[in-house]
Amino acid sequence: MKKSLITLALAGISGSAIAATSNVDISGKMRMYVESYEAGTASALNRVTNDNSSITIKANEDLGGGLGLNVVISTGVNIDAPSATSLGDSQSTVGISSGTMRADIGRDRHNLRKTIDQFDALGVAYGSIASSVHTLRDSRLNNSVALTGDVAGASVGYMHGFSENATTSATQSYGVAYGFGPAKVGYASYDNNAGSKSKLVGGKIVLDDTTLTGMYSEDTTAGTTIKGKSIGVAQKLTPALTMYASYGTNKNVDAYAVKASYALSKRTAIHAAYSNVDSVVAANDVTRYGVGLEHNF
Repeated sequence: MKKSLITLALAGISGSAIAATSNVDISGKMRMYVESYEAGTASALNRVTNDNSSITIKANEDLGGGLGLNVVISTGVNIDAPSATSLGDSQSTVGISSGTMRADIGRDRHNLRKTIDQFDALGVAYGSIASSVHTLRDSRLNNSVALTGDVAGASVGYMHGFSENATTSATQSYGVAYGFGPAKVGYASYDNNAGSKSKLVGGKIVLDDTTLTGMYSEDTTAGTTIKGKSIGVAQKLTPALTMYASYGTNKNVDAYAVKASYALSKRTAIHAAYSNVDSVVAANDVTRYGVGLEHNF
């Protein structure tokens, strides 16, 4: 009993010391769908599907002199199969910030994926056709150094992913976005210096309760370039109900999606979505629709 009390006391002292020197925040998102999924000529599957659920730990410390230390550990939580969860798979970074400039080391989404997230009407969430029309390039870079900041009113970023292999080239990704009035435009590139590279431009304009988006990309792999383009709209019908629609095409697919989201509160929402990807190869056709529940904390 005495040992337990001593342990608790030490834990309390340690916790107080941490709280006095740094700020720690824990947040998360749980989003699950019950869906029907049909690929190619196979029969439709009825299943439960996780949609980007995550838990995130952030810590920061004021180092003085205008410098700050920042830590992010974000983990994608596979609610329907928790054993597949891998700590820090979404983002694991530590870095230094000064004013609007920041440098981070670790694993994070590269600039191409971040730009697609901004200009896809469905935010690359359930039902999105962005990954069928444009190439996401694995979304993240390991072993990376990322520089971000604001320059002359534009948000800029550069990411360098070290291969840590003498025979493999490093991967580089750039991004820039600029907002003016109700509009925003962005550009991003990705190049693994081994035959896979992408460039993408995106735009968005917000007109009262209507948001219009569009993207154009050129993705090159092993000497073959695929050009993709997509458009989308988000329309707020009531304070709680928002409708989404998007359409995209490249030389391999025509795809479209529709979605409805109803907010039950500031943190909880119900979603319903339908998407269809029509490929030149019938075996790659995908049709899915589902109803989901989301809670943010």
